[in-house]
Amino acid sequence: MQGLRPYEEENMQAQLKGKLKELAEQNIVEGESIEFAILGTPKQAIVALQDRLLIIKHGFRAAAVFGGKLTSIDYRDVTGVEVKKNMATGIIEISSPGYQAKGGTGYWPANRYSSPHALENTIPISRRNIDKQQDAINALRAKIKEAKQEQSAPSEAGREGGIAAELERLAALKVQGALTDEEFERAKERLLS
Repeated sequence: MQGLRPYEEENMQAQLKGKLKELAEQNIVEGESIEFAILGTPKQAIVALQDRLLIIKHGFRAAAVFGGKLTSIDYRDVTGVEVKKNMATGIIEISSPGYQAKGGTGYWPANRYSSPHALENTIPISRRNIDKQQDAINALRAKIKEAKQEQSAPSEAGREGGIAAELERLAALKVQGALTDEEFERAKERLLS
């Protein structure tokens, strides 16, 4: 993540406290670590790991009084990060095939179940905190973009393995007499181009 302001471990420990920190640590597998977090209100956060993000919620407003809600989404599965800002409040919404965007969901919706406090893929956040945590939001988008690029780029090893296998098949056809020298050379040129 070159070009981004580094998020120091001691700052991370200061940000994630209490139940949020406990829930994050319970859901980290061996080899993973917290890279940074985006803190929402109240007791909600988006936690960035190496290959996935966690949306962690705790408390009455999240419908998780004595426990917590945790959603894990791989970066390559994220279809959008939407930041909605009002005068004093905001929402960060993560869309993926399993969690579609809710569109007009406001900070104070009429239906409790469409509240950003309770939805698994959103966190409510104050406008001031959106502005303060813009670097972290940008870093999250960069991690998603990087995962998408890795996913869409064909692996060179796989591609070359496919070319080598096809060349072997063409050579076998030539040895069997199914291809003339000229046909073999044309097929080889097409394959290598």
